[in-house]
Amino acid sequence: MLQQEQSTVKKTVRECTAVHSTAIEPQKRQESRLEQVLKDLHAERYETSDKGFGRLFADVFKDKHRYNPSRKDFMRYDGKRWIDDIEGLSARASAKVLSDALVRYAVNVDTEGKYLKAVAALCNIRNRNNMLQDSKDVYFFSNEQLDVNDYLLNVQNGTLDLSGNEPVFLSHSPDMLLSKICNAEYEPAADCREWKKFLLEIMQDDKEKISYLQKIAGLSLTGNTEQETCFILYGSTTRNGKSTFCETLIHLLGDYAVTMKPESLAVRQNLDSRQASGDIARLAGRRFCNASEPPKRMLFDTALLKSLLGRDSITARHLYQRETTFIPKFKLVINTNFLPTITDDTVFSSGRINVISFDRHFEPQEQDKDLKNRLRDKSEVSGILNWCIEGLRLYRKEGLKPPAAVQTATDTYRTDSDKVGNFINECLTKTGRNSKAKDVYEAYTKWCDDNGFGCENKSNFFAELKTKGVFANSGTVEGKTVKNIVKSYTLETDFVEYEGQEPLPFD
Repeated sequence: MLQQEQSTVKKTVRECTAVHSTAIEPQKRQESRLEQVLKDLHAERYETSDKGFGRLFADVFKDKHRYNPSRKDFMRYDGKRWIDDIEGLSARASAKVLSDALVRYAVNVDTEGKYLKAVAALCNIRNRNNMLQDSKDVYFFSNEQLDVNDYLLNVQNGTLDLSGNEPVFLSHSPDMLLSKICNAEYEPAADCREWKKFLLEIMQDDKEKISYLQKIAGLSLTGNTEQETCFILYGSTTRNGKSTFCETLIHLLGDYAVTMKPESLAVRQNLDSRQASGDIARLAGRRFCNASEPPKRMLFDTALLKSLLGRDSITARHLYQRETTFIPKFKLVINTNFLPTITDDTVFSSGRINVISFDRHFEPQEQDKDLKNRLRDKSEVSGILNWCIEGLRLYRKEGLKPPAAVQTATDTYRTDSDKVGNFINECLTKTGRNSKAKDVYEAYTKWCDDNGFGCENKSNFFAELKTKGVFANSGTVEGKTVKNIVKSYTLETDFVEYEGQEPLPFD
């Protein structure tokens, strides 16, 4: 009976080996390394159950395959970062290689054939799937555990620790749990002459604005969001360099950068809160977010903006995935020809908006159509990385106080965004007489409609009037006491009769 059983096991081993005999050379080398790992782990001491084999798989491949319950799938380490293992295909392939290696290992350590019989069962795909299933809870990590160190920056040839004033260059390691990587290699001596020349041209030799942009770029290497600021690159004309600036940083930062549809920052009606917020979920772990060219008169969702710029947790989810909770790490940069409409002045008073004007316009004949390609040259990208690192040093030394040109542009934006103030200036006259607030609100809604603006509800409009000191809960209008008045102002359409003058006829 024992002889018959051993014969059956040997047949199974031959069949299993035959299935895997087409392995390419890299797989064979991996199998050789695996057999040494199995010796070091004393694989025969593991339970010969699904749970035991699952533990063995996890121990053998903990630096290559780990399960992520947030994504409901395995992730694999590619030698530089953890990436998605779509449908666990890579993990399944490694399970095949492991089962083959276990069979060869068992032949050498098993004298009675029991262990060989147990591992030979892994030649069956169902048993391998059971092994993978039981490996999931051994060395798993969630999305929230990835890229948590705000000052580790993964580059193509290693990892930079930017927590100090000078970068520390480290070797790649799966234990860092990094899932993102830049497109740049770190070369301390690399320069970026094309980039510096480009900046001088688009900023028209304004060194202060260039330094400000450099600090923003430096901060974008990290997850530091202490500034809680949105940077708007504004140019009223096309071909002024703002898109090239953003696209270059996006290319440099690679996985750390993300683009966002500008409409995701706009006030939207009838939004179903149960819908997957994929555009927001994509921001997790990113350090640079670019929203490009919002439409004319887009109304900013200021509540969302404050949330994205803050340091409190945000919950969102990709379609068909579990919710993920993360703290924003990104610097939000919007490049636009049209400044979005902002109705909440606290966005300005809290310093959450800074406008950098791009005033240089390049005529078609001035365009350098090869510039973007040169800015993506490998050595140039390494130089731009060094330029960004220098910007981080400058930020730590000097802070991020806006230069005069940025402050002026931001103040102008704030004045233009004071919709209620502009309405008062255009449509009300200070006559010393009071008006009914409801009549003023009706005129305001018409003014907003005529100008294509979104309109606050009555309560918010009254609250804004109150902050300007022209609203009262009650008062006298035309000799009668009424609720809710606008003090000392009347609508310009009112007929005002002055003593000694004939009234002017209406058109």
